[in-house]
Amino acid sequence: VDSIFINVREERHRIYILSTVLLLVSVLTMYKLNAPPELTAVFMAGVASVIAFMLINLMWKISVHTAFIAASITMLIIVFGAAASLSAFLVPLTGWARIELKRHSPAQVVGGACLAAIIAFVVFYTSGLV
Repeated sequence: VDSIFINVREERHRIYILSTVLLLVSVLTMYKLNAPPELTAVFMAGVASVIAFMLINLMWKISVHTAFIAASITMLIIVFGAAASLSAFLVPLTGWARIELKRHSPAQVVGGACLAAIIAFVVFYTSGLV
């Protein structure tokens, strides 16, 4: 890794693999300790997102920053209801910042946000939490 920002797409695979392993260890630990299902679902959404983004990263750069915010807000709305939707303004704000910094294209920002929100929803739905 040549910098803290990991600008070279090919260098991200180690980070994705390490993240996947750590998230899986976390999920297994939560399962063994009977953690609340919502917390386990958050980490499962993380596992699914990291794997999806790692595969996408083989061919294309996707905005993980925007994805993280979109997934977090999606899960907050699922768990806490409509009041959490007030935080939704953070998605376009984060996307704008990534584009303004010339780290991503609009398509990479929108792709990251949409994919992560869908993954979060699907994980919570299949866990019976929606």
